[in-house]
Amino acid sequence: MSFGPHLFLALLEGTVTAFVLALTALGLSLVFGVMRIVNVAHGEFYMLGAVLAWACA
Repeated sequence: MSFGPHLFLALLEGTVTAFVLALTALGLSLVFGVMRIVNVAHGEFYMLGAVLAWACA
């Protein structure tokens, strides 16, 4: 039994998830660093992007 394709897909999904979380953290830290205000509207925009990506796919 070969785990090659499954391992590749798991690594790819983990990498994509890590990039999304890294971009989220980068956006929050950038906004907080510049404005010194915690912007909690990030989640709304990420959800909007997810829904639009799902609708287009």
